[in-house]
Amino acid sequence: MPEDDRHDSRRNKDQRFEPVPHDLFGCLFGIPLFIILFYILQHFGVEATVLSAAALDVGATLLIGKLDLKAGIELMVITVFVYVGIRVSPLVANLLTSS
Repeated sequence: MPEDDRHDSRRNKDQRFEPVPHDLFGCLFGIPLFIILFYILQHFGVEATVLSAAALDVGATLLIGKLDLKAGIELMVITVFVYVGIRVSPLVANLLTSS
């Protein structure tokens, strides 16, 4: 078992992590946020939805107190890749389907 996994396992036992309240809390916040993102998608498009989702990720990370430089860079890279994928995928699909 890697050192990080052993540390996380010990930390969860020490904090007496309760999964049911954690999951309930996640659902209570997740469902309305999904509806908000769906509304943004319908009215403002995919780009605005991706940027809003990234902003919500930053907010969630700040809420749990885990935002650091590494997490910020990872979030930025993921957001850029998703945005580029949105722009490039129609071009690739057109190239592959046009004969």
